[in-house]
Amino acid sequence: MLKLSPHEQKQLLKAVKGKNTISAKEFREALYGKTKPREVQKKRTKTEYAFIGEFLKHTHDTYEFILKGRHLSVNSINSLHFKEKLRYKMAVKKAVYDAGLVVKKILPKSTYCLLSPTAYNPKSRDDDGNSLTLKYIRDAITNLGFARDDSREYLEQKKCDEVLTKEWKISILIKISNKEIPNHGYIN
Repeated sequence: MLKLSPHEQKQLLKAVKGKNTISAKEFREALYGKTKPREVQKKRTKTEYAFIGEFLKHTHDTYEFILKGRHLSVNSINSLHFKEKLRYKMAVKKAVYDAGLVVKKILPKSTYCLLSPTAYNPKSRDDDGNSLTLKYIRDAITNLGFARDDSREYLEQKKCDEVLTKEWKISILIKISNKEIPNHGYIN
């Protein structure tokens, strides 16, 4: 039941003036003096995703890729609008491609690639918390030529380790070879 103050009751009685019913618009005009304007929805500003990618060569078959920047969790990515999710994905891939252009020239031909990722976050995340960002990095690494294909037969990933720090980054140790592995899937 709607409780009205004495002043609101007087305003409402003036609006009714012998009518049995009034519209919602007339009711708002009676109580508020005018129709309340609809709240203007704020325009969403585009979030800028800034990542810096860097490849380091350790040995002839071992590389390290470091992605610096605030990487989002799976839940955060899934809650984004499709266009925003695509912008995030393209920013991650662009950082990998830009860093990989130099490495691609000296990269030996390989068929198999083993990834050992480590995520550096300020807060602890679930085991799959960084999985979408890692997927985008895996796709870009495959396109650069580290592995023949992104299937488990040619590209294998260990479980993502987590280090709690104030710095946001993902470090991936990449070991390449020309052999194919007998056991497919993820390594624990």
